[in-house]
Amino acid sequence: LARDEFGEAISLLSSAASAAPGLSEAHHLLGYAYDRKGLHQLSLDAYRRAVKLTPNDAQLLNDYGYTLYLRGQHKEAKELLKRAAKRSPGDERVWNNLAVVQVKLGSYDDAFKSFARAGGEFKGHMNVANALERAGRYEDALKHYESARRLNPSSRSALQHLADLYQRLGRKEEAEAARQLLGAPKQEKPKAENGGQ
Repeated sequence: LARDEFGEAISLLSSAASAAPGLSEAHHLLGYAYDRKGLHQLSLDAYRRAVKLTPNDAQLLNDYGYTLYLRGQHKEAKELLKRAAKRSPGDERVWNNLAVVQVKLGSYDDAFKSFARAGGEFKGHMNVANALERAGRYEDALKHYESARRLNPSSRSALQHLADLYQRLGRKEEAEAARQLLGAPKQEKPKAENGGQ
């Protein structure tokens, strides 16, 4: 698996799973290998078998949940990832995956909390602001960018997003102030052209 030799890994793991059907780890790794090989239904079947054997394995729940997310099964993914987060509350990857699923489901407040658990409040605000901006919810995105900037006033990324969104929303003075903080030159008004020489 580490060398991306998924066919060989599947062969070995299938033998292990046949020899010891109760070995959850073999089914878990088979689920991962099948998914990487593009054999999605076999992947889901292997993950299901693994979860039946060890229903409280946080890493298994995380991997299975993320696979469901990739297949567009967001509600099912959320439930598995919530279980994984409960079992492993310090695992940043689990919280991040849960947040990504919550964004897909439009649960931005929950996504912020999960992103913040994964990487801190600043990153939580930035990630949710980016998601809201992509969704066209500019006013809501602006609130999160402003909160991020209050937490980290020197963040160039937050300032750039603020400048762009203020401009988009017609708040030109605030856009200009943000650009000045970035050290960008003032936007000059176009000069009227003279007719003739």
